[in-house]
Order: sequence, then structure tokens, then C-alpha cells
Amino acid sequence: MKIATILSLGAMVLTVPLSRADVVGAWLFDETGGDVITDSSGNGHHGVLVGKVERTPHGKRGKALEFFEDEDGAPDWLWGHVLVPHHDDMNLLEFTVTAWIKVREFVEPGFGEGSISQTLVGKTSHISRSNYMMWIWGGGAGAEGQGGHVTIRFTVTKPLWASVSVNKTKAGANVIGGNWHHVAGTYKEPMLYLYVDGREVGRRENEPIKNPNTDVKELPQPSFAINRGKEGPFMIGAQLIGLQHQGQKPSHGIAGFMDEVGLFNTALPEEEIGNIARRGLGQYLSVDLRKKLATTWSKIKARE
Repeated sequence: MKIATILSLGAMVLTVPLSRADVVGAWLFDETGGDVITDSSGNGHHGVLVGKVERTPHGKRGKALEFFEDEDGAPDWLWGHVLVPHHDDMNLLEFTVTAWIKVREFVEPGFGEGSISQTLVGKTSHISRSNYMMWIWGGGAGAEGQGGHVTIRFTVTKPLWASVSVNKTKAGANVIGGNWHHVAGTYKEPMLYLYVDGREVGRRENEPIKNPNTDVKELPQPSFAINRGKEGPFMIGAQLIGLQHQGQKPSHGIAGFMDEVGLFNTALPEEEIGNIARRGLGQYLSVDLRKKLATTWSKIKARE
């Protein structure tokens, strides 16, 4: 009877959703197929695959997604991505964004010479209308950017935008070249922090976020403004961009793979970022089975 009870409890623990009060969304990309991307946090922020995105069994942990540009120029989208509809709990004044990425040798993704940014993840309707966004920037025209400098940037609104960037020449900060790298960014007023492979590689003091809402009608009017009167979606693998009054197109996408995207409503310290990189997002967020079983066993013994 005791063994049966423990086994039953153990099975129950194994199916517990990822559980941390500060996690907003966790997308592990381990579905067997279909277009739905499950939010494993239990908060219901499920996404959908849009455009040219392929599932691969060769992720950092389990399966992953590979993103491509639309070669045929389909009118509804330009770059494959995951689209997660807006929810108010994604408008954040403090946050952490994490992801595993595997980027091929830096290539011109086909959205305009001189602009070779690759969006990883963000709550955005454009870079200057993002609550938060993590992206890779080439810094100029050409396949390798000016002088071969490729940076990874983490952006927040203020209410326009500011970013912290790290050049690939910084030791341990190069994320281009076809290997898996864990990237993360955090913001807690007034500091932005950027991490690569669990280690801090950049920081910047930033003004407070005055308005985390990506609804552009509440922000100053730039030369282009899209998604007017609507909340910007949470997107993985691309961002929305377009000329004023001419709609919006998913562009500036990642030329490579992504795995285990996480969003938190708090700025995690470096130790926790390192734990996510080492253990994996799913295991980091899951209830610790051994501790649960030990506690359960203690309770059973106490009843005897």
C-alpha cells in the first residue's frame, strides 16, 4: 500500500506543470507536430507557427524550431515565426527573457542591404515600439556587418528604446557560427543586463519604463508606426515591421534554430540565469521530484 501510494504520488508530481510564480511563459517546442506551440508555464500563452518554420528533433534539449525566410514572397508573411497573442500580463516593467539559439554563419536575411538584424524574441510591434526584445545586430551593410562586428542586443522601451549590446569580439560573447548558445536579458530599474551561456557579458543603466504598453497610439509618432490601436504580440523568431499606414509584415527573422524560450516578470540574478543554461528551462521550472517524494514520505510516516 505504501509503495503504491508513493508511486501514484510520484507519477502525479511528474505531470505537474512548470511552477514558478514569476514565470509568464515557457515554450519548449517539444510538441510531436501540428502548428500549436504550447506554453508549458500553465498560463495559457500558447502560440501558433506562422510561415516557414520547421520542427527538428535536434534541439539543445529535445526538439527545436528552425526558422526560414519566405522564398516565394507570400503576401501574408515574410519570415517564419511563432505568434503568441497579446495578454496584459506580458506588459512588463521588470522582466527576464531567455532562449537557446543556434545561428548559422551570418547571412543577409533578405530584408534590405545595410540592415541585418535578426530578432530572437520580444513583445513588439517594431524595435522602437518594443516593451522588450532580444536580437542580433550586424551593424552595417554586408554579410558580416562593418568590420565583421556582430552584436547581440537587448532592448527596452523608455518609452522609445534603449539597448545594451555586446560585440562578438568580447570573450565568450560570440553567438554566430552554428553552435548552440544560451542568451538572456534582464531589466530591473535602472539596469539592463545581458548574458551569454550563463555569464554576464554586458550591462547598461537605463531610464525607467514609462509605458510597457506597445500600443503605438500612446507613444510619440515616428516616421513609421504600425499595429495602430492594437497591442503588439509576443513573437519568437521575427518582429513586425512596416511603413506607416501600410500594414505590418513579420521580418528581421533569425536565420537558424531556437529552443526553450522563457519569459519571467522579474529580473533573475546571474546565478539563476546560469542554472537555466545548465539545467534547461523545463527542469529549472519543474517541481523537484526528489524533494516532493521526500516530503510525501515524511507525511506518510507521520500518519502511521
